Amino acid sequence: GAERAFIETFTVEGFIKNTILEKVHPKGLTWVTRLIRFDNRECRDLLERAKSTIFNSQEFQRAPWLQLSDDEKSQFVIEEFAYVRNRLSPENYDDYKSSEFKRTGRSIPLQENLRAIVLMAIRQYEDTLDKMHWADHEKITHEAIRHINRNVYKYRSVMIDEVQDLAQNDLRVIGLMKNEANEKIMDAANGLFLVGDGAQTIYKNGFSLRKLGINVVGRSFAFAKNYRNTKE
Repeated sequence: GAERAFIETFTVEGFIKNTILEKVHPKGLTWVTRLIRFDNRECRDLLERAKSTIFNSQEFQRAPWLQLSDDEKSQFVIEEFAYVRNRLSPENYDDYKSSEFKRTGRSIPLQENLRAIVLMAIRQYEDTLDKMHWADHEKITHEAIRHINRNVYKYRSVMIDEVQDLAQNDLRVIGLMKNEANEKIMDAANGLFLVGDGAQTIYKNGFSLRKLGINVVGRSFAFAKNYRNTKE
């Protein structure tokens, strides 16, 4: 009906890049010469450098790290980079080195000295992105968070589907958006509507609504029976 003209749909990645960052960054997107994904073949040299920094370090010269295959080392780097960069922004990366930063989901725990080496590799990777004027999704999101207070947005509310596959920083930057009343979307009445199914998680990015300041106590509903995923 008449309201259709006021409704816009996006992927979350496209929304953060084109609707948020392009509007709030002083240079728009002109500072990005290439969009990449860290785990793509074109970034193999960046991945190999990160593996070298981590696994050639003295701190990792012991079991079980020495027993990892080359593919397992690659997977370790990809997963750890994503875990840190999807939850923290560069200005608070040092939180990762603290034992208070809970790294769930890894069977082999990383002590603080090992985390310091991983963090050094992450910073080397991001320094390379800056020098090359490249950006991946995490870099785009970090920049959007950094500049989010520079603009007011036209949207009254945002509904996010498949929210279980979002990263914490994705939700953070969307929740910090402002409406025309200069309210954060996550604080505005009917501003943020999240829909998801934890049983269908694909990417396992994970997030904590409480840490994001999004209060759902008394405002959330769980469907006990899934009527879509029938036996048939």
